[in-house]
Amino acid sequence: MKTLAFITIIITVLAHAPSPAHAMFPPAKDKGPVARAVKTDVKYIKCQVCELAADAAYEEYVAVAADKGKKLTELDVLERVEKLCDVSDKAADWIINKDLQEKGTKLKVVDMGKEVYGKCGVECKTIVKACEDVLGPRDTDVAEYLLTTATSAKDVREWLCREETSSCSSAPPPLPKDRPKGEKFVKREKKDVDMERLMASMQGMPGMGGAQMFNREDMMAGMGGMGGDDDDDDENPYGSFDPSMMSDSNEGIGAKINDVAAKAKDSVKNAWGGVKSLFSKKKTDEEL
Repeated sequence: MKTLAFITIIITVLAHAPSPAHAMFPPAKDKGPVARAVKTDVKYIKCQVCELAADAAYEEYVAVAADKGKKLTELDVLERVEKLCDVSDKAADWIINKDLQEKGTKLKVVDMGKEVYGKCGVECKTIVKACEDVLGPRDTDVAEYLLTTATSAKDVREWLCREETSSCSSAPPPLPKDRPKGEKFVKREKKDVDMERLMASMQGMPGMGGAQMFNREDMMAGMGGMGGDDDDDDENPYGSFDPSMMSDSNEGIGAKINDVAAKAKDSVKNAWGGVKSLFSKKKTDEEL
């Protein structure tokens, strides 16, 4: 019975010990309802999105071909194609720098600039939906075409949007007069996009199962308020926090990962220390 009681104590302590992710950051703030695609808008932009996805696919193919050289395989290309509609991956940068704008009776996919990153709200999700409709069922076929046939982005556009699919076979219908205008484009900093992607990639790591995606404000709160106050006129909005940790460089990201690993180790150490303390106290009580 004593052994069973001791095992119960150990399980209870470990069950209530904070995970490495939760030890570092507080629960994410409630940011309201999750943005969802407007499926009825897909038909207005499907041709435009198809052609943009074709261009992005060819660009990714050229990049991976240059990287792999003679060792290039269809799987290498497929892995890139599969990420083209996933805004948590850099391959989908072509989506998050686009805005949907009403131009008369048409809905236009407008490029906001190569180094411009937008919040993925309703319009972004609508572009994602259109992308998935085109690429999702045929990503393997696209990878094969890129590897064996395509010689230019134009080739991919013609094949994907007019032969393989009917995305551009006819003009889109005019926008209804009573259709409400879409949301405004909300610009974001690249460091915030990179950090969200880093957190998303860590979700499958051991000990990080409860990790959530945080913006810079969430990260600052979880680090004990190192970001200072909320004064927008503060000369250094990072406070005592080192902005190089959030930089685009490999060194900054590497430092951040090292910090995560160190805090995870401390969390496990503290939990085990609690178990040993309980064991020592129980042994002392039994001796008495």
